[in-house]
Amino acid sequence: MAHLITPRIRIAQPHDLESLIAFDHVARTSDSRTAFIQKSISAQECHLALLENNPVACLILNHAFFEQAFISLLYVAERHRRRGIGKALLQYAQQISRTPKLFTSTNASNKPMQNLLIQQGFQPSGIIENLDENDPELIFNKSLRETETSPKS
Repeated sequence: MAHLITPRIRIAQPHDLESLIAFDHVARTSDSRTAFIQKSISAQECHLALLENNPVACLILNHAFFEQAFISLLYVAERHRRRGIGKALLQYAQQISRTPKLFTSTNASNKPMQNLLIQQGFQPSGIIENLDENDPELIFNKSLRETETSPKS
């Protein structure tokens, strides 16, 4: 296992878009992914992990999934994977979440992400079929704090 590191995390700025595209292989070939990242930067929902002031990973977190916090993208540059950066971003997302539950999803084929989520205390929470052909989207959630409940009558 590679040496674990702690990145500095900050909100992405418009001038960061080019750096994000450079390390995200999907964004390099997908206009829709680039537009999604650009929109997330404008909405201040995109967060960067930096090593020596160089972006190496990003997290996009919003609160539009049934009014719950949702990580819609967590991407670590391939050469920086398995060094604790994804874990650091998940922990950061938990700190900045405005809701008591945090949701995310990943493809059934993405075993490394599933393993990371389970290691970080996320629980399976459902499946969405037909987003990517023959590769269902697995939903995960984590309770961050006790929710207020009304007394039972």
